[in-house]
Amino acid sequence: MVTGIGLYVHVPFCWSKCYYCDFFSEPYSTKAVQQYLQALEREARLYITSWLDGREVGSIYIGGGTPTALAVEELERLCGIIAIFPRRADAEWSVEANPDTLTREKLSILHQFGVNRLSLGVQSFDDNLLQFLGRTHSGAKAKAAWQQGRQAGFDNMSLDLIYGIPGQSKNLWQETLSEAVALTPNHISAYGLTIEEGTLFALRQLSPCPEELEIAQYYVAQDILTKAGLLQYEISNFARQGFVCRHNILYWQNESYLGLGPAAVSYLQKERWTNARDLTRYIQCLERGWLPIEERERVTAELEQAETVMLALRLKRGLSRWRFRTRFGQDIVEAYPTVIKRLSKYGLIEIDERRLRLSPRGLLLANQVAMSFLPDDPS
Repeated sequence: MVTGIGLYVHVPFCWSKCYYCDFFSEPYSTKAVQQYLQALEREARLYITSWLDGREVGSIYIGGGTPTALAVEELERLCGIIAIFPRRADAEWSVEANPDTLTREKLSILHQFGVNRLSLGVQSFDDNLLQFLGRTHSGAKAKAAWQQGRQAGFDNMSLDLIYGIPGQSKNLWQETLSEAVALTPNHISAYGLTIEEGTLFALRQLSPCPEELEIAQYYVAQDILTKAGLLQYEISNFARQGFVCRHNILYWQNESYLGLGPAAVSYLQKERWTNARDLTRYIQCLERGWLPIEERERVTAELEQAETVMLALRLKRGLSRWRFRTRFGQDIVEAYPTVIKRLSKYGLIEIDERRLRLSPRGLLLANQVAMSFLPDDPS
């Protein structure tokens, strides 16, 4: 469990847009970055003075976009803004990076400010697949960037990989995993490719990978990574002992977090809100001294309970019945007797005196299982 709230910072700049990406991002420009950093500092100070109430940050995650697309001086200013938040001495501070945007100078700045976890977006080591995905780096560049990170003193490094890519055979995926394992990462995130609305892949009407092949690749990842000492702790995430991503655990335990930057989401004090998904609106709001909130939702006790179950089921260890009782005053079986009975009947969940978790079959139908816990009317 993460002690202290989580802090997410969205850096909405990329050198180019990957064909599968539906995260909010803008083309990098010096002027836009300077305006963004000014607005980000205003937003940070507004929350520090009015919301945190002395609470410390237990985990920090800088994502995007591509945080390391920023120039050296810009990255230094970004880290300086984040450093004004009160944080625990043992806080985890992660930064996403792309291989072709890393330099020794940028790595040195991250290290100096206390960043202690680097997540490298590799996706594949096959140059043809990288080109197909719209990535701007090569497999060789990814490996070189990885070594640079190690040499810069990062002992906790993660790789992002994608499977289920059209044209990616089972053997090619095995080769990618083998090359990844050879780098001795502390953590690997392996995601199945989804064709999201509004992406270039969707506009091209790209046909997805056959479901049978994607499932086979998922099982291959489980086998190869487990044998390499990277144990699966969440549907898409594998880690060596002691190297699970604490910030993501915070999300999956449905704990509090603050999101800064355009399109960032916050969940604090039984409320969830989303910042403007538009860089100009985000900047203009903060120039006027307003928080750039676009959507706000009051999370009812019923919805909080359902989301706590849904998120915990992503974890391999599942939901702690003790934690659920402590938080909501009743056992999971008392809260959802009909749902538990139905999912057990179909072999999608496993339950004992301590935990509720997905079965191996349930892992493949995780989203459908999770939706079973939603209230009929979440409003």
